[in-house]
Amino acid sequence: NDQSILILLDRDADGLARVADAIRAAGDVTVHDYVVDLADRSATDAVVTRIMRQHPDVNLLFNNA
Repeated sequence: NDQSILILLDRDADGLARVADAIRAAGDVTVHDYVVDLADRSATDAVVTRIMRQHPDVNLLFNNA
């Protein structure tokens, strides 16, 4: 399967949902979204662990802060 999988993180749950839904509606991409405040170290560690468990083959990472 050559379909892209996009993983989105944001602390704003409503904004994250809007962006994720818009991307899903726009094309052939699977979107997984996670609400997390990256300023919270333990929350960040937990979401990274969860993502790596669910998606062990991450090929590319972008940070857009």
